[in-house]
Amino acid sequence: RADDLMLYAASFIIVKGAALDDKETLRHADMGHRRIPRGSSFTCLTTLTELPGSVGGLQFWPWESPIYSEPATSKSLTAPPEIHKYTPGRFIAFDGRLKHRTEPFRYERCANSASSACCDAYEASGHLRVLVSLAFGSSDERYARYNHKMLRKQTCHEEALIRQSPKLEVDIDSELDTSDSDSECA
Repeated sequence: RADDLMLYAASFIIVKGAALDDKETLRHADMGHRRIPRGSSFTCLTTLTELPGSVGGLQFWPWESPIYSEPATSKSLTAPPEIHKYTPGRFIAFDGRLKHRTEPFRYERCANSASSACCDAYEASGHLRVLVSLAFGSSDERYARYNHKMLRKQTCHEEALIRQSPKLEVDIDSELDTSDSDSECA
């Protein structure tokens, strides 16, 4: 990498409830804009508390997965994911263009006594799963507007705080935000 990364956003991702159905969680890429190249943005996630093993982790599709093939095929649409389970204080970092989602789950009380304190805490919290999410992206002005645009699409709230590029005015409302200096061939 030739340029520096900057923190664009920090947020909490909260799931409240003892279950998250498959249809409630969507596969996506945090920085999936076609003008944001691989290796120029990253998401970092960790949980604030220990979670029972049955509670959703992170499903992701590695670059080798058929899900990235064009055009989409029945094989690519049903490609199986890898799964990462969260550990408090240990971040998983992945490329902003990597497809991922919250693992669907149905909470089941831990069977062994060593995990009972974790289950007790999870139940006492009202079945609360809280992740810390950090969104890093290139400080290169060519990508800053697209990083900002993708984060704005994720938050869907004008009151969400997303760091603007310190040197560039970003039009967050335009879906066709382009200029003569932007190249389709990056």
